[in-house]
Amino acid sequence: MESWYIALAYLRTRPIALVSLVGVFLGLGSIVVVDAVMNGFLSIQRQMVRGTHADVAITVPAELRTDRAAVERLLEVVRSTDGVEHASRRVQSVAMFRKWKGQDLSQMRGFGGFHFVELVGIDEPDERKVTRLPQFIGDSILKVSRPEDPFWFDPFDPWWQERVPEKYRLLPLVPALIGEGLVEVMNLSVGDVLTMSTWSDRPGPDGRYGAKSRPFVVVGAFRCQDLEIDYTRAFVPREAMLDWGLENEARDLVVAAGNGQSEDEVCARLRNALAPLGVSSGAVQTWAERKVVLLRAVENERAVMNIVLFFVVIVAAFNLLVTLYMMVSEKVRDIGVLRSMGASATSTARLFFICGFLVTSLGLLLGLVGGLALTWYINPVHDFITSLTGLRLFDEEFYVFDRIPTEIDYPRIAWFAVSALLCTLFFTVFPSLRAAHQNPVEALRRG
Repeated sequence: MESWYIALAYLRTRPIALVSLVGVFLGLGSIVVVDAVMNGFLSIQRQMVRGTHADVAITVPAELRTDRAAVERLLEVVRSTDGVEHASRRVQSVAMFRKWKGQDLSQMRGFGGFHFVELVGIDEPDERKVTRLPQFIGDSILKVSRPEDPFWFDPFDPWWQERVPEKYRLLPLVPALIGEGLVEVMNLSVGDVLTMSTWSDRPGPDGRYGAKSRPFVVVGAFRCQDLEIDYTRAFVPREAMLDWGLENEARDLVVAAGNGQSEDEVCARLRNALAPLGVSSGAVQTWAERKVVLLRAVENERAVMNIVLFFVVIVAAFNLLVTLYMMVSEKVRDIGVLRSMGASATSTARLFFICGFLVTSLGLLLGLVGGLALTWYINPVHDFITSLTGLRLFDEEFYVFDRIPTEIDYPRIAWFAVSALLCTLFFTVFPSLRAAHQNPVEALRRG
């Protein structure tokens, strides 16, 4: 216990030790805040990337896509696999349309005056059990007339007659849910008619793929916050895609895992179940595997930020090393007196090690408390700074959310705290050993 009292007395005579304390405090506090904010961004990024993707997606082999019996067999095996709650099929095709006069479609894919949109044919009753498409339809600025039946379109219904021009009503219009980004760029509204063209699945006798055109009517929009999808995708009834002359029965099978079921485990079971039917393991992927590049980029950015901020703790540890070395030099006479009174080399080293431990532990405690408090109240603090200085560190105009997102990962924070403690105490060992190796006689003579 005497060592603790002496260590506190030594620290009171060396205010420079507060610099190390502040360094540890700022380093760990910054890591807590930045890690929580990056976790929040990553969580929202995962939600955005997830979009209309199902838990697991299966790409149907090209040779089976036109065979209805084969697709039905695949679907039957998928639905009977343990852990699968629901499954549905999708058929996709790239369609093109000309740029409207006066419309800015610079954010869409285009070539030679034509612009492209990915048409996704779905079985809506099954789709709503597999993906979050109904939620994205409800969040859109362009509401559907019947949320329980988003593809509802009746040209003879008075509601639709008020919105669809008379010259289009008798055409074989296909109801389409358009991405909100495309809706805003083209200034679309419910009842607008678009003529889109696509290509045959197989070449004709002349070896060319014939183009097919068909009018589509906008019945609503969806918003999943993934700009690539919101600007380039439209959902239509799958049967309408087949009636259009497309021969693919399904390009993808989308799967929803049951409650409490791991997506990775369900994916592994599906790979085993579908392998005998000619489906390769690479064709069965979770949504995260399909978006692995983007998700890893955000995770790597978080890791880099944490490593950079951890160097603040290392700098504080170096400062503590210098401070304790100076303290040992100043307390040479005290060391000689303690050793002459019977103190061992170990107890002398422990004295200065306690000094480093007190500075480190107090800095870590303040860093944890300060970092967590700032994380919990980061938005009120940001609003206060903005009202005081007029400076907006977070401008919601550039993001799809209006508040700074945070998500605290307590195990990661604990790991950083322990790492900071061990790193700082490691630097404390060297001046402690120097004090332990002081010769008592020489220490008294020099002091």
